[in-house]
Amino acid sequence: MGRQSRVREESRRKAPKLVIRTVRPVLPVAKELSMSEKTLGNSVRQGEGGQKAQLAARSGQRERELRELRCANRELKLELEILRQAATYFARETTVARETTR
Repeated sequence: MGRQSRVREESRRKAPKLVIRTVRPVLPVAKELSMSEKTLGNSVRQGEGGQKAQLAARSGQRERELRELRCANRELKLELEILRQAATYFARETTVARETTR
């Protein structure tokens, strides 16, 4: 009895993943595993809820990272603009200095 219940318990844990990953309807999978359609459907919904929560958490992390990267990008663009203006200024100064020494 212990072996059979362990196998059945393992099947119950894997069944929602089987439905979600293979995108198969609940009824055929439930029949294959000798489970109630309602039980498997509930398990699938609970599994999808957990996946949605994980996706939401990852999405929040990505949004934070995206905000930080955009801020860093703005700073770098500002620094680049300042360096361009400085290079232009010093290039003019060098050109003016050469012309006056001639």
